[in-house]
Amino acid sequence: MALVTCPDCGKKHSDQASACPQCGRPNAAPKPQFQTPPPQAPKKKGGCLKIALYAFGGFILLGIIAGLVVDTPPETQPTEPQAAAPETSAPTAPAVSSPQAAAPEATEPETTEPETKKEEKSLEFGFTREEFQKKFNAAAKELQLSHQLVASKSNDKGPATPTPDGSVVWGGTIGKNSACSIFSNAKSKKIQTILFFVGGAQTQQDTLDAFLTIGSLMMAMNPELTASQRGDVLKELNLMDTANFGAPSSFTRGGVMYESSLNKAVGLFFITVKPAGEPIIIDVR
Repeated sequence: MALVTCPDCGKKHSDQASACPQCGRPNAAPKPQFQTPPPQAPKKKGGCLKIALYAFGGFILLGIIAGLVVDTPPETQPTEPQAAAPETSAPTAPAVSSPQAAAPEATEPETTEPETKKEEKSLEFGFTREEFQKKFNAAAKELQLSHQLVASKSNDKGPATPTPDGSVVWGGTIGKNSACSIFSNAKSKKIQTILFFVGGAQTQQDTLDAFLTIGSLMMAMNPELTASQRGDVLKELNLMDTANFGAPSSFTRGGVMYESSLNKAVGLFFITVKPAGEPIIIDVR
């Protein structure tokens, strides 16, 4: 406690009084006395020791539990494979039946087997080599061609030997500048393909004979064509157009397919004649 002087009367009094005892002047709010902080609770000793003891006890407890677990598997392990044995044997049963389900696929080759016994058969004209020769020579005479279609010197007098595909080849000549090869079916004797070689136009007469030879061929194959229509065929053969002379061509007239090309190296004009249409598929079983 301390003494203070009253500012009004100048008398001293205790600073703890609410007012001056002489003049009654109120004092200022008393200053709070210093309070010491409450004493802290003393720390308990031995906390780390307790934690260490608890950990040690926990390790001991885990060791006991582990010992029990290790001792029990020898009794339970033998029973687990025995219980699982019926489950592993069950999936093996469908594996035996799966090959039986796939067995019908082995019959598929039987359905495709007939296809392997089929082959293509070339189309044929409705006349033989002898009949075509007569038609050609009649047309050549009408067009005043100075040559006739005759057998070439290379032909044997006996029957021709069939080729591997069953065709018989007959060779013929038309003068000194043209020739042909006729392929016929060995059995039916009907013509399958005719290949003409026209060339050697060294003189104006040779050129005229070449055109008359092609005209006789068209008259023999397509007798229904008029002279004007035969001229159109010559244009399609690229024999009348100077710009495209000798260019390969292929077209059909009245069931007859014409294919032409020029070989400048040998100076020959090739014309192939065959029936129009797709080859016939036959069964050779």
